[in-house]
Amino acid sequence: MNAGVSEVVLRFRQRTPDRTAIDLGDSTISYGELGRMVDHLASRLRAEITDPSELLLLATENEAALLVGALAAGAARRTFAVVRRAMPEALVRKQFARLKPGLLLTGFPGAWLPDLKRIKLDLLAIRKLAAESPSQRAGCEAPAEAEREVDSAPFCIIVGSGSTGTPKLFEISQAGEVLNLRQRIEAFSLSPDDQVASLIQSEFTSSWRLLAAGLAAGAMLRLHPRSAPSWMDELMSSEVSILLAPVVGLHSMLQRYGGLGRVLPSLRRIATVGSDVSEDLRHQIHERLTPSLHVIYATNEMGYFCIAGPDDWLNAPGTVGRLLPGLEMEVVDQQGDPVQAGEPGLLRFRKPHMPIGYIGNPEMTRRHFKEGWFYPGDVGRIDAEGRLILLGRADDMMIYNGINIYPSEIESTLRKFPGVRDVAAVLCVTRSTRRCQSVQSCWTRKRRRARTRFAQGRATCRAAPRLRSSSSSNNCPATPRANCCAHSCARCSLNSG
Repeated sequence: MNAGVSEVVLRFRQRTPDRTAIDLGDSTISYGELGRMVDHLASRLRAEITDPSELLLLATENEAALLVGALAAGAARRTFAVVRRAMPEALVRKQFARLKPGLLLTGFPGAWLPDLKRIKLDLLAIRKLAAESPSQRAGCEAPAEAEREVDSAPFCIIVGSGSTGTPKLFEISQAGEVLNLRQRIEAFSLSPDDQVASLIQSEFTSSWRLLAAGLAAGAMLRLHPRSAPSWMDELMSSEVSILLAPVVGLHSMLQRYGGLGRVLPSLRRIATVGSDVSEDLRHQIHERLTPSLHVIYATNEMGYFCIAGPDDWLNAPGTVGRLLPGLEMEVVDQQGDPVQAGEPGLLRFRKPHMPIGYIGNPEMTRRHFKEGWFYPGDVGRIDAEGRLILLGRADDMMIYNGINIYPSEIESTLRKFPGVRDVAAVLCVTRSTRRCQSVQSCWTRKRRRARTRFAQGRATCRAAPRLRSSSSSNNCPATPRANCCAHSCARCSLNSG
């Protein structure tokens, strides 16, 4: 059998079998024991799913159990999809109807999806059975990777978050996910000396993929129960060196620990992925928590594109870093032709073993997968140092008097003013002609006494040397306690008058 994800992730089961792979808080799982648990469950999955084309649905909130289930499915060469329990049953059926789900591997009690054959995903029971029975060696032995070709069979079906529209399903091959694993190991410089944790539930793709990369690097995962009241405090006092956090998690850390000085002294990298990270938040994390913030630009379809460390984003506001090895990137116009260096345009990427489209969604496939390239739908430019500057979503771009306007440019400028907590730029159109009348900027104040008078500012624009700006201090109808400023041109930067 050719090498696959499970073989790569579990390669340390023979090198260091007694080394701790997962710290559960009240117990630990060694690499050797983890391998035996995966072997045991993979053997059962192979027996229960006789038709390899059937899909395995994996549903559990137990992070260690989810990893064991995913690795066992990979070792048995049974394609799986992670399903969140919060998803309505009708939606699960609709999404996976054409993929023939045949088995539910779950840790949830009750009659959820009752018509599916199921295996109870009980971590304690699997540990006990794996310890009592000889290892089945279900393809998880780890010979030298250079001696084996990577399997091109399907590994999993990923369900997109739906943050940019209707959730989309696509297939990741074993070879594609092995490439993603190696990319993550390189991006984080993962090693056996690291301890890896995530503030994102492992039901979400970004989390379990990083945890798998940690195992593939021989690191230790800290998967303490999140239900414990002291869970976050224990994590902050631990020796975690790699931490994945959503933007909302960064805000929570600032509120809870921002006055305590630097936390997690062993932390090498705290990384966030999947959301826009404002310049203000980046600097607050840097000054009040840790100097190790890294911003990741990624998609579920392609994995990591870029990663920006402090040296990047401190010197280039708005950057998401440089392109990672193994990827190609181009900045193109609407016709797919490369733009001049430094000019904004649509971003497109490609790499080996990438997905070829969305399952059962030809319209979205045509929009995002073209001539071997993946178009995430983002607009950006490359600066003189080779760093990618994101300008926003292509769907958000506004055209005013023939000028392409990117809301993020306005918003990033207004955020620099003292007293501004957040800002949004929107396009105003007339009902009769449906043509752009102005671009409206709305902002909220940090505190009442810190009101910034944009009415006294000057507007300068790349399209015209001097343009007059009109403004109003009326409250924004959509945002409570917000001020509005309507500009005759949105490509402007305001200078205090």
